[in-house]
Amino acid sequence: TKVVIPLSGIDPDGDSVTLTGITSDDPPTRGRIVMPVGTDSITYEAFPLAAGATGGDFLIENNTFARTPRQIWVFAGTNNCTYKRIAIRNNIFTSTKDPTASSANVGFHVAIGGAASSTGVFYDIDVSGNQMDGSQNSAIYIDGQTNSISGLKIHDNIIRNTSTVRGSSAGTSGEIAAIRIVCTGVYSGISVYNNDVTLAAPEGCGFVMTGTATSFKNNYLHGAVNETTGCKGLIYVCATATSPTIKDNDLDFDSTSGTSLYSTYIDTPDDGLYTDNRSTMDNATTKFHVGLNAGSDRWVFSRNRWAGGSQCFTGVNS
Repeated sequence: TKVVIPLSGIDPDGDSVTLTGITSDDPPTRGRIVMPVGTDSITYEAFPLAAGATGGDFLIENNTFARTPRQIWVFAGTNNCTYKRIAIRNNIFTSTKDPTASSANVGFHVAIGGAASSTGVFYDIDVSGNQMDGSQNSAIYIDGQTNSISGLKIHDNIIRNTSTVRGSSAGTSGEIAAIRIVCTGVYSGISVYNNDVTLAAPEGCGFVMTGTATSFKNNYLHGAVNETTGCKGLIYVCATATSPTIKDNDLDFDSTSGTSLYSTYIDTPDDGLYTDNRSTMDNATTKFHVGLNAGSDRWVFSRNRWAGGSQCFTGVNS
């Protein structure tokens, strides 16, 4: 099977791009890559009697993407594929094309999973150093509803102007976010750090958080959220999260849309750590730094700094 890899015009500086080979030291298990590779293609040869899908390493680096409904979407299909060591680094993403049909699966810059028929396993994923501007869904969309996703790192990205033009049904918790991890799914070992996020105003959340031991550290979130889409906070912690850590983040909240708005909204997960964060907002009576839904237990809050707002905490359960 010949796989063509377009190279013309993909470097933002206009430099020539050369296909040199395969980066993996872990070859496909059901076949091999025929060497040498072509100037713009690779050839995969299945082993005799081999059946089923196979996957390997992916490196998507130093490209420019613009005006397409789905700029990068990695999903497993129906063949229960395993994807490992996926790296999406140092790319430039400009405005996604406004799709004419309403769909949750269009309008993002990068998506992992996300297809109802996808039943894959994804691990060791790195999304870093990208510049993203003008998504019409979540800029980075991680969907483990029918997949298993682990070892995910999202870091050192600059995200601007995330918009709620498209998304799932309005009113669901955390419908759109600059970085969204779908609340229902199987996730572990997720780290989100050193990202710089400014939202369009008022739009979705900055980050929708779930999974086991997910960490959100040293990020800058600025902008407004829209309560009518269920996005009550710059950070929305799903009820399905287990032992999350939110540490050393700068949260600059200027939303004016909604009756109860939060810098961080915690929706009934237990055993969380919230420490060394800085949250700033005006003194509106509708704004709170931290909201805990009834049922959120055993959280530790320490060394945080709050400025403005009506209250530091509201809805504290225990």
